[in-house]
Amino acid sequence: MVPRRRVIVIHGYPATEANAVEMARALAHRYTGRIVWLDGPERAYLSAIDIPVERIEVVGRNTIRGILSYVVAEVTFFTHGLYGTPPAVGRKPTVNLWHGEAIKNFDPLLPDRHARGRPYDYHVGATRLLGQRSVQVAGTPPPQLLLTGYPRIAALRRDCTDGQLEALGIDVSRPFVIWMPTFRQTKSVSSSPGFQDTLNPSVDLELARLFSNWVSLLVGSGIQVVVKPHPLDSSARDAQGAVLLDDHLLTAAGVQLYSVLGRADGLITDFSSVATDFLHLDRPVAYFFPDLESYLGGRGVYPHDALEHLAGPQLHDEPSVRAFIDDVLSAGEASREKRAAARDWFGLVSAESSAERLLDELDARIPSLRTLVSRRDPQAPAGLEGPT
Repeated sequence: MVPRRRVIVIHGYPATEANAVEMARALAHRYTGRIVWLDGPERAYLSAIDIPVERIEVVGRNTIRGILSYVVAEVTFFTHGLYGTPPAVGRKPTVNLWHGEAIKNFDPLLPDRHARGRPYDYHVGATRLLGQRSVQVAGTPPPQLLLTGYPRIAALRRDCTDGQLEALGIDVSRPFVIWMPTFRQTKSVSSSPGFQDTLNPSVDLELARLFSNWVSLLVGSGIQVVVKPHPLDSSARDAQGAVLLDDHLLTAAGVQLYSVLGRADGLITDFSSVATDFLHLDRPVAYFFPDLESYLGGRGVYPHDALEHLAGPQLHDEPSVRAFIDDVLSAGEASREKRAAARDWFGLVSAESSAERLLDELDARIPSLRTLVSRRDPQAPAGLEGPT
């Protein structure tokens, strides 16, 4: 019943979530109306990562101004839902940027999740396999799938200086790998209760200690280890001998997580979507899940044979860790074919200009946007393109 205004609303979790950040960056160059970022980052951080702060209004989500902006917005972008994710209304499209395509099983989360109707109009996908699965489970009728790749992939190629790495405690004279595990148990956020994906929480609590066993091997071989826990994780992930990052440190250094990831020589992860994103860099990936049996008995993976198509080896003993070390030091030559096979099997979408491609897709699908979101001005500042 409320008329539309020339307003676009963005919301991501956490505030610095890179899909939301890169959409704000692209919109600042292409959209002439108001851009309202609910619970967005501080202006100093936006300036540090070269987003035009004069084009962005950072507003509290639970303020009158924030709620009214959402009600009148002609398009809304979010990563985790917003205001309870009410049913979509076609004339004010909602776009789920999503927060990563992982091999986590959706089925335990589905019962009556979207019984009220379609929760959003469009879903952004990064792979054909997992993107199709996401829209299938979103509701009936499902939202349209936009296979444009994630906007955040552009940050993998965005500059992260030696000074910024050093401010985070990373020695630029040595190669480094990042351990980015997903959560097994989440902490509560706002009114959302925590939940559990594993059958055995005690193993989850031991994960960092078990990983520390391999840190000494990596460090002893000249490879620095950086740890970035998941923002929802309820368990500590600081491993002895590793550099620990969190969102506060990254914000203070004025750098995006994915820009740091773009400088990494390798990745260690598990069921996390970061493994999919890292495939764009074609660098070594290894998987560490000593609690695999507990996870498979809990949330589980999708598809059922996903573990047969991983982009790298599982780290489970000293020989497997030493093989990963050799692969990192040789720029990933030993696992190159495995990464290529994973990209093909998942159907990884090219990341070239993902945010721009997404806006172009919306421009083509939503007639009213053709006069509201203009094609990019050739004279606009560079830096919006992502990697091929």
